[in-house]
Amino acid sequence: MPANQTNQKLEDIFADLEVKESSLPGKPPKPEQTPLPELESAAKIEALKKAEVREEETKASQEQPYFKGTARTLALPRASLSLYPKVEKVLEEDLAEIYFKLPKEKQGEFKKKGEVTALKISQLLQAVKVKVKQIFKLIISWLSIIPGVNKYFLEQEAKIKTDRLLALRDKELKK
Repeated sequence: MPANQTNQKLEDIFADLEVKESSLPGKPPKPEQTPLPELESAAKIEALKKAEVREEETKASQEQPYFKGTARTLALPRASLSLYPKVEKVLEEDLAEIYFKLPKEKQGEFKKKGEVTALKISQLLQAVKVKVKQIFKLIISWLSIIPGVNKYFLEQEAKIKTDRLLALRDKELKK
């Protein structure tokens, strides 16, 4: 039975009910009700459902934080992905004790910024001309999250890590 015929029968049934109820003594007549909308075809219904799903996915993706996970979640060239884990290891060297002494909220911030820093540094190391000063500044800004850290310690650690990263890059280029 087509959808239009079904709607028409439903409207007729409801119209009969309205008349019968309004004719009952002691009850005021009901205001006119709007007729039921026509049923849409199955294709239109499916299209609407798909659009709702897409909207929900879009909202969910917008609610997620800017950087989540590792470098593998971002669209990067394979070369920078091959360097990323090695850069991350160089950056985390000798910092385990300091990391575990940080409060929980600082640990999360330190970790996220460390991942972003490692990603940026791995991209900078892929360039033909390496910008050492930028790498140095990235490391200093990351290490400055540690509360109460000495300025000279920051510079010393950043210099050591920058030198190790440049050595890593040279080693990778020779392969």
